[in-house]
Parts: sequence; structure tokens; C-alpha cells
Amino acid sequence: PPLAYAAFPGARHAEGLVVENSATYDSFCAWTASVGRFRAIVFGGGNSLLKAPNRLEEIALRHGLKAWRYFGDVDAEGLRIPAVLAERNAEAGMVPVLPLGAAYSWLVRHGRFVPEEHVSKTADERRKWGTFREKALRWIGDDEVVRAVDESVRSGTLIPQEWLGGDVLAKAVEIDGSLPPPPYLPQRFQQG
Repeated sequence: PPLAYAAFPGARHAEGLVVENSATYDSFCAWTASVGRFRAIVFGGGNSLLKAPNRLEEIALRHGLKAWRYFGDVDAEGLRIPAVLAERNAEAGMVPVLPLGAAYSWLVRHGRFVPEEHVSKTADERRKWGTFREKALRWIGDDEVVRAVDESVRSGTLIPQEWLGGDVLAKAVEIDGSLPPPPYLPQRFQQG
């Protein structure tokens, strides 16, 4: 299936970014248009990427990418999908899929757990995470993020990637440890 993506030919890094939802896609596209960070940004939509791994490679070759960065929610799927992609790409000799680690770390420090609407955390799902946890840790390389996913799985919650939105990105020139905290609670997460 086709993947929606935006190209930024003048970007300063030969990397692309994959995100999981439309709000984050819009925020990173606007930010990249301003600062020139990524050459391509893909709206991955979660599991659809696992059904079209060659499509990422086609986009990478078209835009001269040396790596994909992946940024998802802090939950089991937010680490499982990119870790599976990374493993598949490595085995096939395709462009690597690496974490946008500072963004995941930022979510753990500044985001908030919210109820996960689409997935109930059954005992079977907790077992699946238990068997996949070490692979996720190898991919993300950050114990703090994996511990946050442990909490997500235990409590049936997630930290949505939308926490890192345009309001924060507008103050950033790079996705690193200098990202500022959010200036306010994003509207969709306000109690009311």
C-alpha cells in the first residue's frame, strides 16, 4: 500500500522520519520545512508499515537517505513496530531504522500517561510484551523508555507522541536534549 510522505530536498541530514499519527506528522512537517532537519517524513500509521517494508526503502533510495528515524507513542506498539522494521531492514540490507531517541526520552520526561483507547491490556498482551521487551530495549537503547512501556502495559495507558507537538518544536533547532518542556497541557489531554 502507498505511504503518505512529504519530501524536503534541502534538508541538512540524509535521514528520514517515520511517525505514527497525523497530528505528529503535521507538526514535524511544519518544523522540518522551517529548520530543514529531515529529507522525508512518512505518516506510518502503525502496523501498515509492517505490510509495506519495501515502500520505505523506495522512499529512502529516491531521496538519498542513509537512515530512517522512528518516533512512536510510548507503549508496546510504539517500540514493537520499529524494532521489527529495524530487524527486517538489517536482514535485507536495507536502510536502517533507528530510534529518534531524544524524542522518546522527552515524552517520558514531559508527557503524561493517558488511557489507551484501542487496545485492552490482557494477560496475553502482557506476556507478548514480556517476550519482546529485550528486543525493544536493544532497539531503543534506553532503560527509562522501556520502563515507561512496562508501566504502559501494566496500566493500559500510553504516552502519546502528540505531546511533542508544534509548540515545542517551534522552539527547537534539533531533536536532542535541548528540547524545552511543553508550555501547556495539549487540549486533547485536558480534563474537562
